[in-house]
Amino acid sequence: MKEKIAFLMLSACLNTVSAQDLFDLAGDSREISTFLQVVRTAGMEHILRESGPYTVFAPEDSAFQSMPRNERAQLMSDQNMARQVLSDHIVRGKVSIAEIRPGTTETIDGSEISLESDNGLVKVENASVILSDIAADNGVIHVVDAVIRPSR
Repeated sequence: MKEKIAFLMLSACLNTVSAQDLFDLAGDSREISTFLQVVRTAGMEHILRESGPYTVFAPEDSAFQSMPRNERAQLMSDQNMARQVLSDHIVRGKVSIAEIRPGTTETIDGSEISLESDNGLVKVENASVILSDIAADNGVIHVVDAVIRPSR
């Protein structure tokens, strides 16, 4: 009986996963650390911590490095610009990569971004999804290879 109780307790411990919101989950990833810096500049941590759910298209660090230097510097220091850019990367609802359908979807600021899905290749505006379905308690992160630039 003691062995069975010990086994059940061990199983419960192994099956327990610490809860992580989108902000914490992004903080665990080396590939999107610049995205997290922009979130801080924008003062939008609270959105990634809210219950959501949200789908976040987070540009990998090299996407920010490929931006013109002066534009990147402004993005890293200008709260309004950071908010505008980040808003184009976050949509309401938890959408897995398999659920993405071609068309447009509304971002958290009410703008529209275009989505394409063709034989497993998913594009969001000018960016391709390179890593998908990173699940958090309040949504999902898809890593993209470019900073999203919707045509307005």
